[in-house]
Amino acid sequence: MPQRALFPFLLASIRALTKNRDSERILFSSLQAIFYILLLGWVFVPVYMASGVYTMPEYLRRRFGGQRIGVYLSVLTLLLYVFTKISVLSPCSHPAH
Repeated sequence: MPQRALFPFLLASIRALTKNRDSERILFSSLQAIFYILLLGWVFVPVYMASGVYTMPEYLRRRFGGQRIGVYLSVLTLLLYVFTKISVLSPCSHPAH
């Protein structure tokens, strides 16, 4: 199959599987997320490997020193978790049908 015909073929397959536009948007945003995750890995994995660390908190602790960065990162993670749960579970995020 020629390369220029590959994308329309994939698009037709996706439309046949999704059956509506909302599912198609979700699928394309998921594919876009995969691309960005791979891009971030391509950028950050060499940095982590060169410094000999395995996790982001360990890297930040080595780069900026001290134990406070781990506490800040933990608090930030907990706050973001709570705020995302509130935004997903709030009545405003689910409009009435």
